[in-house]
Amino acid sequence: GDAAAAPDVRATLEHSDNADMRVEAVKALGTLGSAEDVPLIVGLAGEAPEAEQEAARRALVLLPGEEVSMAIAGQISAAPSAMKVVFLEILTTRRARNTIPTVLMAAVGDDASVRRAAMVSMGQLGDSKHIADMAKAVLKAERGRERDAAERALAQVAHRIDDKDKQATPLLEAMGDFSSSERMFLLPALGRIGGPEARRVIEQNLKDPNPTRHDISLTALCNWPDS
Repeated sequence: GDAAAAPDVRATLEHSDNADMRVEAVKALGTLGSAEDVPLIVGLAGEAPEAEQEAARRALVLLPGEEVSMAIAGQISAAPSAMKVVFLEILTTRRARNTIPTVLMAAVGDDASVRRAAMVSMGQLGDSKHIADMAKAVLKAERGRERDAAERALAQVAHRIDDKDKQATPLLEAMGDFSSSERMFLLPALGRIGGPEARRVIEQNLKDPNPTRHDISLTALCNWPDS
């Protein structure tokens, strides 16, 4: 645990061709390293032999400090899609709430796999003040399995609000800033949250003569979190 050993560990990693030695050096950096080591470990996490990749990804989880989390988040924009997903999973495991702005950007990006990973992260890391931005990600998600998963992540955050009768309030307030059609497509997410406020809004929409709005409102009721 003595950081004085870190320079020698880095030198070993730089110069050694011994596969086992390199893996152990990467593991050691997970304990001894700092945010300055993130670019090096990130490179190994994506392109090294499998054992080094696994050690590097574990090291990124273990490296201490909020600066490390920010350094990992800073790698996301330029990374290929598969590595974006890996970095989001690492940030989630780190409980890196200081990187939520980066995660929310990923949640409304163009790659579906990255969006899904980002919303899983938000389901773990987010709180009520992030629900409005998560609603944008729900609308960005493709209808079907991705949209369903995004709705569940949003509901997961809402259900952490202590007052069960107010769990739908942040989403209802956010919906006021969306268009009529967008509000309609957020009704299934509202249904997953449940509660008296949500039920009043959904029942109003259920009476709408527009068949699409009626069907989506029925889906919202079918999403209800309890019997």
